[in-house]
Amino acid sequence: GDRDEAIAIFNQVATSQPLTFAAQIARARLVETGAPLPPLIEAPAARTATPLTPVLPAKAAQLVALGLDEDAELHLASNEAEVSAPYGGRETEALCTLYGQLSRAKRRYKVGANAVSFEALMRAPAPADRWSWDCLYPSPYAERVSELEAEYKIPSGLVHSLMRQESGFDPEIRSPVGAQGLLQLMPTTAQEAAKEAGLEGFEPSQVTTPEVNLRLGSFYIAKMLKTFEGSAPLAAAGYNAGPKAVSRWLESAKEHETDVFVARIPYEETRNYVVRVMGNLARYQWLASGEAGVTALALALPKDGRASDDDY
Repeated sequence: GDRDEAIAIFNQVATSQPLTFAAQIARARLVETGAPLPPLIEAPAARTATPLTPVLPAKAAQLVALGLDEDAELHLASNEAEVSAPYGGRETEALCTLYGQLSRAKRRYKVGANAVSFEALMRAPAPADRWSWDCLYPSPYAERVSELEAEYKIPSGLVHSLMRQESGFDPEIRSPVGAQGLLQLMPTTAQEAAKEAGLEGFEPSQVTTPEVNLRLGSFYIAKMLKTFEGSAPLAAAGYNAGPKAVSRWLESAKEHETDVFVARIPYEETRNYVVRVMGNLARYQWLASGEAGVTALALALPKDGRASDDDY
């Protein structure tokens, strides 16, 4: 019941943890109270640097020209010390930039995760540091992902946000429970999605092929968005735990709003998953379009969005 203290707490969360799910919810609460919003993220520190334009080694460049990006990635990964040596003091930046010239992002993301601290994400990057965010939040298969998001009316950045959390951008990865590929599709989910999406001739062995995995995963997250009336947090929960589980939780949370609902998700894995995917989404949207591109979260839960008996 203390409005002023609540506003102070929401401001503190929004400014100290920018672009995280907690910050997005805090901003939604500030809007609800009618309080002014702080900047989405602190302005960058002034820093300049000479642009770095590393060139792919001849063998990697030849492999890329032949469409063999996986082999090019393996070649770079096997020769990182040698490849980055000419860029003394900026070796990681050079590697991230070089990996960014490939369609894949498995190794680029790992280099970024090892080099970029959480503190570096707490303020906007200066132009000289933009590479670090691009490395940690890569956009592989960018053209195809954009096409699929447009086709299925998926919020921009959501497919990459899921991909980052699901597989770390590894097309061949398989989870202990059998989920496969970039968007970690379970065999049954992949088969049902292929049937519903009209993907003729689908074979289970194709699920690790990036084109097929992206198509089916995009179709399925779009299905979750439709089921839960456009709520990205609930769609992400449905993608992880299944729409029927989310629908059960909604039935016992009719008096709650999005922040409390997510905090009360009984599956710890799903609860953390939603928080991370939504944080990913805010950063991808900020990278693409700045503050104006970050979609504000809605506090209200969908009134009627529930899974049907034949949902999967």
